[in-house]
Amino acid sequence: MCIRDRHMTLHEQCREFKVKLNEIAHDLGYTRQYVYMVVGGKRQNNKITTAVYLALEARKKELRELIA
Repeated sequence: MCIRDRHMTLHEQCREFKVKLNEIAHDLGYTRQYVYMVVGGKRQNNKITTAVYLALEARKKELRELIA
């Protein structure tokens, strides 16, 4: 399988872009373990998922500005 043929999981994206899940857990008032379970697909929580996607987009924007 070519790398272009598969999408990165949310967990892989967080690791690749160095999104701080501990900070998200603290900011939202959840345990670190619970946030990791949501990101890993073991649990569902829209509030956490939304925060993670927003953090990913912010990090990507930050990286784009560094190379521009």
